[in-house]
Amino acid sequence: MAAHSIILTLIAAGIIGAAFGMILAAASVKLRVYVDPRITAINEILPGANCGGCGSPGCSGYAAAVVKEGASPDLCAPGGAELACIVAEIMGQVAQEKERMIAVCHCQGTRARSPDRWTYDGPVTCSTAHSLHGGPKTCIYGCLGYGDCVKACPFNALVPGIDGIPVTIPERCTGCGACVRACPRMLMRMIPDKVGFYLACMNREKAKAAKSVCKVACTACKLCVKKGPEGGNVMVEGANLPEIQYGVITDWPEANEICPQNCYVFRTAEAASAAAS
Repeated sequence: MAAHSIILTLIAAGIIGAAFGMILAAASVKLRVYVDPRITAINEILPGANCGGCGSPGCSGYAAAVVKEGASPDLCAPGGAELACIVAEIMGQVAQEKERMIAVCHCQGTRARSPDRWTYDGPVTCSTAHSLHGGPKTCIYGCLGYGDCVKACPFNALVPGIDGIPVTIPERCTGCGACVRACPRMLMRMIPDKVGFYLACMNREKAKAAKSVCKVACTACKLCVKKGPEGGNVMVEGANLPEIQYGVITDWPEANEICPQNCYVFRTAEAASAAAS
């Protein structure tokens, strides 16, 4: 009798187990999340830098955005044009050629040119220093030099120059924009790689006030607009700063011969400085 009960118990357990198995199998089919194979294919060829330059939360997020939301296949700056072509091919598209951009710091206000107004003793970050009364630097627009942009770059494309002002190593820069997002003063900007120079000042004050805080501050004298290449510079309304028109001009070796403040930085000299540091 006992053996008979045991057999019935085992049979019942087997039936219940089989039933649960069937329920779980049905649930797995019903609740299965379909993953488009194109997402997997794109994610596998992305560099895995997760820099955020594409505007998505990491490489996997970008792969999903391309497939599900129609994001452009050329938004991965580290991957460059070659990767964009492969992503476009996976999506049955043709990638458009995109101009290579690199990041540069629009400031050359070392402490010899723009001294500190008080001594900063706190966390060694630009964001923290900037939050304290605008930071210790006399020029409230200038680079603080604590390296937030350098630390944010996933490709080691920035090195600290004099007083921490970052210098770009062009061959390493992918144009991901991580440094641009890290700078609390918005001094890191993207410019076309083909451009040989840029205006290294973001001080928006008028001439006297600008010169009082930095020896190489732009005074909005407009000489570069008036005497430079036609259409090469225009004044930014309300900013007291000229803006280089990169679609018109890519190089101007004589810029500082006209600019009384020597506000322009030439990338060949900057690259040499980076290599030496």
